[in-house]
This record gives sequence, C-alpha cells and structure tokens, in this order.
Amino acid sequence: MNIQTEMIRRFNDARLRQVDLEFGLQSLVPVELHAINRPQNIEHVKKGIAKLHELGLSFSVDLIYGLPLQTLESWRYSVSKLQEWGVENIATYPLVLFDGSALEQPSQRQKYGFEVMSCCTQHIGMPCECLKLPCVVSSNSFSFQDWQTMNNEALAIFHKLP
Repeated sequence: MNIQTEMIRRFNDARLRQVDLEFGLQSLVPVELHAINRPQNIEHVKKGIAKLHELGLSFSVDLIYGLPLQTLESWRYSVSKLQEWGVENIATYPLVLFDGSALEQPSQRQKYGFEVMSCCTQHIGMPCECLKLPCVVSSNSFSFQDWQTMNNEALAIFHKLP
C-alpha cells in the first residue's frame, strides 16, 4: 500500500467521503509479502492508515489467508496489528490459485507444498451454488486444521461476528 499524503489530501479536499477506499495489503508479514512479490514498507502503511483516520476517510484493508510461508500465528499477527491501528473494515479472502498466476505454476505449488480444494470466495465455509475456485487449504507452513481456523476467524472478521 503506497498511500501518499497528497492523494489523501485531495480525497479530503474533494470531500469524497462517500467513497470507500480499499487497500489490497494481503499481509503485514514481510516474508509473506516477499513470497507473493508484494513488498511493503510496513511503517509507511501504518502512517498512511493513521492519516486516513485523521482525515476521517472511510477505508478497508484486504488480507489473504493461505499465503506462502504464512502460519496461523502470522495470520493472527496481521489481523491484530490492523485492529490495533484502528482499522474497522478488514476484508478477508482465501488464497486462490488462478490459472496463469505465478503461484499456480507447478514449481511454486511444489515449492510451498500447496494443497488445494474447490471453494467459493463469496461464501467460504457455507453451502452455495457459486463458481468453485482452487483455494489453498494447506501448505508447508500451515495445516488444513490451521486453514480451517483461519477461515473461521476470517468469516468472523468479515461478517463482524463476536
């Protein structure tokens, strides 16, 4: 997330308070971000979030569970840091291996030990008739049981359940 103060100021000046900004952060753990080729300056992210709060702009941050090198503990770390920073809207999604994506390649699937299961990113954990997508449900760094825990926690966050 590369939030520039000038961009935020322009949103504020234009009174775009009807607009919800969404940031696809994915994780706050550098090794996970490096594995998905999405390096971030975490201190910059924290300052950007603080600036958005200061200006009263509505925003959400996306996190993905099932990332390469992710663990149950590192997933919880990302969630807890965003909550600590006052992020009220956290959107959570499982890692999906889309055709042609870098992580879908056999060498990457083998490197990270990905196991996949058909799932629906709209209704994870619930019966549905939606398009089924190949979600990573275990890897070298997390078990299927860990994934189920992340999935349940993600549902609770996404739907703001207690």
